[in-house]
Amino acid sequence: MGVEFIHPDYKKNEEDWQKVLDATSGQKAVKAEGDLYLHRPLKCSDEKFKLLLKLAVYTNIVGYTADTLVGAAFRKAPQHNLLDIPDLEYLVSDADGNGLSITQLAQPVLKNILKIGREGLLVDFPAVDGPYSKADLRRNHYRASIKRYSAHSITNWQTRTVGGKQLLSLVTLVEYIQKFTDEFSFEPVKQYRVLTLDEAGFYIQKIYDADNRLVSVNENIRTAKGERLTYIPFVFVGANNNDASVDKSPMLDLAELNLAMYNNAAEVESMAYYCGQPFMTYYPGKADNETLAKRMSAQTIELGASKAHELGENYKVDFNQITPHNLPHDLAKDKLMQMIQTGAKLITDNTAVKTATQQHAENSATTAILSMCVHNTSDAIKQAIYFCAHFNGMDVENLEVEYDINTDFFDKDLDPQVISAQIILMDNGIVSRKDIVDYLKKANMISQSRTIEEIDQDIREDRENAGI
Repeated sequence: MGVEFIHPDYKKNEEDWQKVLDATSGQKAVKAEGDLYLHRPLKCSDEKFKLLLKLAVYTNIVGYTADTLVGAAFRKAPQHNLLDIPDLEYLVSDADGNGLSITQLAQPVLKNILKIGREGLLVDFPAVDGPYSKADLRRNHYRASIKRYSAHSITNWQTRTVGGKQLLSLVTLVEYIQKFTDEFSFEPVKQYRVLTLDEAGFYIQKIYDADNRLVSVNENIRTAKGERLTYIPFVFVGANNNDASVDKSPMLDLAELNLAMYNNAAEVESMAYYCGQPFMTYYPGKADNETLAKRMSAQTIELGASKAHELGENYKVDFNQITPHNLPHDLAKDKLMQMIQTGAKLITDNTAVKTATQQHAENSATTAILSMCVHNTSDAIKQAIYFCAHFNGMDVENLEVEYDINTDFFDKDLDPQVISAQIILMDNGIVSRKDIVDYLKKANMISQSRTIEEIDQDIREDRENAGI
């Protein structure tokens, strides 16, 4: 079979991944798949189905939900200490080697975890013989970077047990590189990047072309200290956990309901198109003679104030309109309520006044999965940073890296009683001023960037200006 072998779990989940990606991409992506998502009625011609597809309206609720959940997580900047670590501070502004910041890298990772439940991060380092001094590394811009890989591009993986611990032993990644046909034009060319461990247990990379031919082998993957790696610097990110297993898409159920509602909407629009307009029923009456009968049968029925028609005895003209049929519309409304109950809280009508307990209960379904995905993303980014530190020649064992995406997804109202209680606890030496400041930061009463030292300095200056 060769390098194009696809892991069984990949095959099992690929269709669901694509369904969620299409559903969250919007109407254009959904309609482009034709009768894959829009049911074709029995004995429906291609022409009629084309009209049905045109009339159908897809409201991208699941996509809006994903965007809003990511916005809730990143409404506050992630907390990290990278600026305090000299050999890792560059990640804040350039994590992938192409100018993408660590936060800009984390946002699409979280969004894809919410959508399909799987993503990968590969940490890479320029090919150097090493060892290099820190000055050499900075002068030549030798530094580790983090690359994202979608679930669709991770086609195969294997693990092995080493000392009671499961370690990655192989990962196959599908990539598309640019092959220039002339000075300006290029075409995408498929290749496979295989991350594996050689017989001695050292990390190497192999490149295969689309025809399963080995193109190159890179056995000289070393850290800045000239050390070879005994592990694959690749991190899986999942919805349930960050191991190599495939997790269910958190938004699969919402996507399927959204697509079902799309079909109900198509039925409503089709019915309105064919039966929504009033139609005329016409009985010309009985003609008194043959001449009148011929004129009556030959005349064209036209509407308007300037039009006249010859009518016979006991004629009848009526305008009729089909009785409203609300079943498809009611089904669409039912799908919407099911989406809300499934967890799409962000599409509810928020006009009603709700108690804090009610609001907390409504938030719980959404924030439970969001919290899990946020923690997994934070952990994966943090692990990738440790891999960067190892590549950069740092002492990883004595390194403390912090990177945490915000989990305060909704504004918290200040509770005066809690503030008073915290001040009493501080006076009794049970909590510190920092604990109170952290509480005020969560309530957005104090800027996230403000430090205790800055606050103390401002207080001293205010007292000096007031003559206290």
